[in-house]
Amino acid sequence: MPFPDKTGAIATYSDAGKIDLSGPFFQNLGTNGRSCSSCHRLDQAMSFSSAGVNAIYRQTAGRDPLFDTIDGANCSTDDGRKRSSHSLLLSRELIRIGLALPAQREFAISVVHDPTAAQ
Repeated sequence: MPFPDKTGAIATYSDAGKIDLSGPFFQNLGTNGRSCSSCHRLDQAMSFSSAGVNAIYRQTAGRDPLFDTIDGANCSTDDGRKRSSHSLLLSRELIRIGLALPAQREFAISVVHDPTAAQ
């Protein structure tokens, strides 16, 4: 499946001859409309780039499941309608996954600086 890009074309190859878009990789993982292919994009060599993420944002006005506030926003309490709430995803392709720190850990956090916080 070739897709045009700035260098010519990029393609994803399957030794089965074609990519089965009805397979589990392309099916919703839950109720928010995301699938594995939300991040592993055929048109971006099974990954995604900030340019690709920005294009998705522009095409969908930020309504694509990729921008769900649960992990597609800088913070789950951010206003997901604002572009600035997704700056880490749009500029660094960063999906935030909130996990509790284990009780037994080999590190300590002594200083926290949020570069996205209002100055």
